Amino acid sequence: MLSAGCSREQEEDPDVVLIDHEEESTGYVMVRVARGDVEKTMTLRCIYVQTSEEEISTPAAGKKAEEVYVAPGDSVAAGQLLVLLSGAGQEDKIRELEHRIARNKLLLEYTDTDEAYELSRRWWDYVYRSSQSEEEKEQLEESLEEIRQSWQYKREDYQDAIDLDTLELALQQKAMEESCLYAGIDGVVTYMYNTSLPVGTPVEGGEVLIRIADNSTCLFESAGASCCFQEGQVLQLEMDAGSGQMEVDVVPYDMENWGEKIYFAVVDDENVDIQAGSGGHMNVTVDSRSQVLTLPKKAVYTAGARRFVYVQGEDGFPEVRWVETGLEDDSLVEITGGLSEGEDVIMR
Repeated sequence: MLSAGCSREQEEDPDVVLIDHEEESTGYVMVRVARGDVEKTMTLRCIYVQTSEEEISTPAAGKKAEEVYVAPGDSVAAGQLLVLLSGAGQEDKIRELEHRIARNKLLLEYTDTDEAYELSRRWWDYVYRSSQSEEEKEQLEESLEEIRQSWQYKREDYQDAIDLDTLELALQQKAMEESCLYAGIDGVVTYMYNTSLPVGTPVEGGEVLIRIADNSTCLFESAGASCCFQEGQVLQLEMDAGSGQMEVDVVPYDMENWGEKIYFAVVDDENVDIQAGSGGHMNVTVDSRSQVLTLPKKAVYTAGARRFVYVQGEDGFPEVRWVETGLEDDSLVEITGGLSEGEDVIMR
């Protein structure tokens, strides 16, 4: 249905297009359906982040900071002691337990030899210092059994002592581990609990006390659009104003492990000084069509879920032509049906 009113769409029925025949056809600009390239792009925001970061916390509650050896901004090395919490004075107890365990293990190893020596002495007394009567033989058997039982008790005592001390040692070592906080990576301290973790500060179990970032492994991080990139593809990223409006070349990094976050490495990172936390953006091609039928976006209109254009009718007035469309970019629309190459359409 066609009726008065050019390019005004009735609100009641989105598929009804109104055309005003009072306007002259000479008041329109004609454009031709032509082949061209359509490229849909999007702007991808990126942040320069440390991909290697460690959070240090204590699994035990009710502790306090007794000694703090670092401050925010300090460089640290893996294995470096950062903080001592309350309950860190177990060194002497641990050494005592280790000594007792080693001593009792050694004594336990000697029991077989010592038992055999005592049994042999008892046999020697029987053979060389007795008349070997039936009574003395019975006494020998009883004494041998007593010797064996005595050494069995000693073995059990040594093993019980070893087991108890080993359990106590594990508890002391765990308390020591929970009280001595070490750096697990080389990096820079970027966060400390309560600004600087003052001495005497109480901490809860699981509370992050220190965060360390490895500045040597910084990458640009973004979200989504992972399907738009290829391995080794060089892209140009423009830094934000705070970074001096410089442009850097980046490539996709470790694409096989991309998930919700995607990463890009700077091509020439040795000659580019970028601070962690800096931002930038790049234009990314989401989809493209090459040498397809196109029209300017201003020449294509929407009615509900359908698209249409105006063409010049035989009477010289505009009439509607329904079309099918494909990809769109900022200026062009791909025409997939309803028009042929070289046809003219009306564009206001």
